[in-house]
Amino acid sequence: MILGHSGVGKSATGNVILGKETFKEIKTLECEVQSGKVEGRSLSVIDTPGFNITSLNTEPWRTEMKKGLMLSSPGPHVFLLVHRLGNFSEEDRNVVKWIRENLGNEALKFSMILFIGREEMTTRQWGKFTEDSRTKDLISCCEGRYCVMNSKREANPAQIIKLMEEIEVMVQQNGDRFYTQEMYDAVHRVRIIEVTKEKEEMRKEHEKKPNPKQDSCMILEESYMNQRCKDDGANKKMAKVIPCKKEEESIRSLSESKREIKTKFVKDDFRKQEETRREREKKRWEAERGVTVGVQPDP
Repeated sequence: MILGHSGVGKSATGNVILGKETFKEIKTLECEVQSGKVEGRSLSVIDTPGFNITSLNTEPWRTEMKKGLMLSSPGPHVFLLVHRLGNFSEEDRNVVKWIRENLGNEALKFSMILFIGREEMTTRQWGKFTEDSRTKDLISCCEGRYCVMNSKREANPAQIIKLMEEIEVMVQQNGDRFYTQEMYDAVHRVRIIEVTKEKEEMRKEHEKKPNPKQDSCMILEESYMNQRCKDDGANKKMAKVIPCKKEEESIRSLSESKREIKTKFVKDDFRKQEETRREREKKRWEAERGVTVGVQPDP
């Protein structure tokens, strides 16, 4: 099964390996299987859609990958990871990550790096490339397995023979085993659990993070409550002051009432005394007048 990111030349590589034009060399959108005889061996090659950083975990690709495994039933003996020689792109640096996430670590036991475009490099450039730490890391992930091929226009039969021999060695080392549908399903069951756990952790983390809007509401609410407490305190103080003032006013009013009553009593007493005095004066005057009238001589 041929894997690689879009535009790397997977379909052309399949045609070179089979020695005939079987795959359409256009953007591959679905898995396709073609068969033929290579160096006396019956060989089935499966071309796959390219993967890239933006579609590492897309459901359509997983569906096609599952279809590819069915086409290779009972399963592929080797995953050829096609890498075009040149500068390492972001996709190239993430190819192993992609394999682990989508096919599992077990798939790397069935994987081999296939570098294409060797004729485009000088011997010096090739030597520099193989000494690059990124190249070494990539090869080591496949337990040191790799092969080199020219581009299609410079196809070299000797390189195809070498590739077949390396694949044969790998198959023997794996005990004639192949990557199965069960392995793929197991990886995705674990992946579903991991994704669910990650989402739950993200949800909990999100709940812990302060919400600016919520904080603003809390600040406003706290400010409102503080102000309300201040107002309540002031109201309580006022409630204490107001009764005192009312009490003072009541006492003042009572005192004034007592004063008015006392004044009225005094006035009434004075009036009564004055009336009594006048009554006595009147009687005394009348008595004196009567005496005078009684002693008047006859004419």
